[in-house]
Amino acid sequence: NSHGGMIGLCVSKGWVEGEEEGGLVFFFQAEDGIRDYDVTGVQTCALPILTTRVTGIFGKRHDLASEACAMAEFDVPEDAWFFTGNNYESLMPYSIIMEIALQPCGFISAWAGTTLKFSDTDLYFRNLDGSGDLLNEIDVRGKTIVNKSTLVSTTAAGSTIIQRFTFEMAVDGTPFYSGTAVFGY
Repeated sequence: NSHGGMIGLCVSKGWVEGEEEGGLVFFFQAEDGIRDYDVTGVQTCALPILTTRVTGIFGKRHDLASEACAMAEFDVPEDAWFFTGNNYESLMPYSIIMEIALQPCGFISAWAGTTLKFSDTDLYFRNLDGSGDLLNEIDVRGKTIVNKSTLVSTTAAGSTIIQRFTFEMAVDGTPFYSGTAVFGY
């Protein structure tokens, strides 16, 4: 399916721009008495939001034994702070590339309903491991990065959850970054 009950992603503009405190909230349709929303990863370490929109979700919600995929996009500003503060303005810093790759992993994890069985427990989504390959150095200023993030596996023991992801990023159809990530709750 392409939406699986998702209503939306809500982030205040002021929070994105660093002008106010806040968090990232994923809203989902109520299902069988499960809460109306799933707040995942609200402890974001004050990182900027580097996902403009989620354009598609594929998989079956609550089926953590099967893969699920999110397609996300980031519209890269031509004059973003990470370009203007960089010695090489045509190159995006690697840390920003990694963050663009990893943020949709949290979205697909929340959409999958990973934490819903632990509604009475405060869980925090943290990056534990991963690797990435820079395939091409592309000037992405003023362009849209398309990111395919796939939840590959979920393992739970007690209240600890480990999830593995793959990601592939492209600009104008040209792949430029791919890799794997492991997150834990």
